Amino acid sequence: MSAKKAILSRITPDGLGYLVDKRSHEIFHFTFDKIPNYRGESTEQLGLVKGDDVSYESDDDGQVTKVIIPIRSSKKMFAW
Repeated sequence: MSAKKAILSRITPDGLGYLVDKRSHEIFHFTFDKIPNYRGESTEQLGLVKGDDVSYESDDDGQVTKVIIPIRSSKKMFAW
């Protein structure tokens, strides 16, 4: 599976996001648990903003299985 490019079109405080595929313009929804290493953070803590460029993967049925969000330069992330 390869990642597809999308734009984050809407996010809700309770952990639901909508994205628009940049190529097909289809709208998909996802829950925040599809974001790798998600641990219950708020949208503010994740740094999610409407209009963000994201990447996603989906299964054969069109269900989003993974969402890769942009890494903000103000956040320091470490891989131990």
